[in-house]
Amino acid sequence: YIFTPVLNEQGEVEAIVGTTRDITDIRIAERAMSESEKRFRTFAEGNDILIAVEDEKGEATYFNKAWVQATGRSTDELVALGWVNLVHPDDKQQVLDGLQTALKKNVHYSCEFRMQDPLGQYHWWMLQGAPRFHEDGAFAGYISSGVDITQTGCQGTGQPGRGRIDARVGAAAQRKTRPGAGDIISITNQ
Repeated sequence: YIFTPVLNEQGEVEAIVGTTRDITDIRIAERAMSESEKRFRTFAEGNDILIAVEDEKGEATYFNKAWVQATGRSTDELVALGWVNLVHPDDKQQVLDGLQTALKKNVHYSCEFRMQDPLGQYHWWMLQGAPRFHEDGAFAGYISSGVDITQTGCQGTGQPGRGRIDARVGAAAQRKTRPGAGDIISITNQ
């Protein structure tokens, strides 16, 4: 409620006018947003998959606990320092180039690389990023997920150090609209 006094010519309050606004829809939307955020956090923090959120500039704004366990860095350190400097030197430039290409085109990306764990050992990881868009179609950033594929034998050709970048960019490169699901930057170390 908003109350406003109505003054007479002598400056005395003669009446009070009240205004109300129905905020039911606002409260319902706030609860829905809060519930959506809780579901995301529960999912993100409740599994062993690396999950991160990046903004439209490609800067990370969120890392889940699995990232902390995989890298030995706190979430604050990951946000401040990132994770790329933990990538094996033979893989780092290809990963950076591929991520930059995907960011410029606002398309999905997928990459395989070696990343150092808290004990200094390298594990093979597969990381995939899905672009996010605002309701107006503007690029909002990425949500990425990663899994340790060291034990699967699926990494590259199993021959670390023979890096190869395989960039498959679909029609999004030629059009000015939102990229489709088939538009992917793929970075594979073989």
